[in-house]
Amino acid sequence: MKIPFLILFVILVGCSQVKVAETPPVIQSEPVDVFNQVYFSTERKELWVQQAVRDANCVASLKSFVEEVKSIGWFAYSGDTGEQVAQRFFNSSVTKVDLHTFLNPWTSVTATTFSGNTETVFLNSRLNKRKRSAYVASLIHERSHLPMGGGYTHPSNHTINRPSSVSYKLGEIAAKHAAKCF
Repeated sequence: MKIPFLILFVILVGCSQVKVAETPPVIQSEPVDVFNQVYFSTERKELWVQQAVRDANCVASLKSFVEEVKSIGWFAYSGDTGEQVAQRFFNSSVTKVDLHTFLNPWTSVTATTFSGNTETVFLNSRLNKRKRSAYVASLIHERSHLPMGGGYTHPSNHTINRPSSVSYKLGEIAAKHAAKCF
């Protein structure tokens, strides 16, 4: 008598666990908004570094910034147009931001990249009292030197065309648009 009850119980429990068909995933038919990309990230706890990263991501995501870059027809030391620079610079790669203490305490360098490190921009830890727009300009400028930002170069000396190089022009445009993010 106990066995049929047990069989009936197993059958009832088994039937109560009917699987409901899962709803298919929603496929986004519209293109992803490229102006909400994360271009810079940091693990640093210093508030000024975190703020510089937020500001640089904001500026790099501004449609007005991207459109101004695209509108440039010529850059010194590069054969690329603004459209080509934008295509190389605004990709999905994320640049790491860290600190570096420069040996020369009197240097005016705000940020740098090092040839052995192809994914990090280093902010000068001694110069943390710059304007926010200067940090934005420096992060954007330095990203353009990295392979993920286009790998652009410019002379290290002060030549007449250096301000028209990709790196300096991007930094100049970024500084101009930075106030929109503050």
